[in-house]
Amino acid sequence: MERPETFVHGNANEDRKKEETEHIKKAYEKGYSSEHLSREDEEKLLEAEELKTPTDIEAVDLANTITNDLLVQYDLTPFDLKENNVHVIGEDLYKKFYRSLKNADACYQAIHQAVFIEHSKRRPAEERVGKILHETIHFKGFQSDQVFEFQNKDRKNSKDKIVHTAPFREGLKVPPNLKQMRENSVPFYVKFKGLNEAVVVELEKKLLPILISRARIIPKELYFDFSRKVEVASAENIDPSEIEFVYKEDQGRSYFGYQKQRDTLNFVVDSILQDNPSLDREKVMEKFFRAYFSGHILEIARLVENSFGKGSFRILSNMDVDHESSETVKMVLTERREDRVQPLGA
Repeated sequence: MERPETFVHGNANEDRKKEETEHIKKAYEKGYSSEHLSREDEEKLLEAEELKTPTDIEAVDLANTITNDLLVQYDLTPFDLKENNVHVIGEDLYKKFYRSLKNADACYQAIHQAVFIEHSKRRPAEERVGKILHETIHFKGFQSDQVFEFQNKDRKNSKDKIVHTAPFREGLKVPPNLKQMRENSVPFYVKFKGLNEAVVVELEKKLLPILISRARIIPKELYFDFSRKVEVASAENIDPSEIEFVYKEDQGRSYFGYQKQRDTLNFVVDSILQDNPSLDREKVMEKFFRAYFSGHILEIARLVENSFGKGSFRILSNMDVDHESSETVKMVLTERREDRVQPLGA
């Protein structure tokens, strides 16, 4: 199943927009974009890529199947994450792909239509299972692009144009509009980055047990040994459900990420539930999942603003992937919530 054609926004003519959709299609089919790699870097990628282990291959296959099942459930078109769209590469080469992400050892890059995972000899290959699932969810999220043409002021010929392309939407993330950036000097800032990651991890937590239960090669005991998780959680004073797996040989363990962002998301969901008794937690969270894949965010925006007031969805959009911004957003939303509910209990 091939990727559905990506919608392209912007003032460029239809031929240029069609060219952009063809670039995306070629990158998807090839597993990366040659247009965004130097020949030297492309050669490095092909030469230095690690062979995927049987665990990697099974994880890619199952993550693809499970996320496609979800797309069908949401009345969306399924498409495949293929093995050649996933690259396991060394640290030095990985740095060329993960861009500005901090402390990230796996990423999805829309321009390459590919998932890149940093290979580490210090960590077990089984740990990549959760990363593959996480990045597959990113891969399957809603995507649209933008292509804008601008007059080149540095050229004498006024007909000379500069063409800029960039993502327009990725999952719940909303990058800046290129036209607004150029004409109004709007700084580059991606909205909903923190909410986007919170939703992806919550979905990862929901889907991972399904993936592991279907696996034939992936060691189930690493993920399903609850007694070991309780033991580790007790020693570290955390919730056992936050431990992805415990690796027995060296006592290593892996945790689900973006805890602060998920704390804020769960606070928002709890508040929505208080205001909508007919809903349950799963139904509310499903609305965020569906919006992530469909790109239709109006329903969740209404739910948030009904519970926190006008403008609160914009406040939530400012939650980034750092701890400080997520804590600030949660504090502001908490204050708004308390101000709204206090008269009801007075």
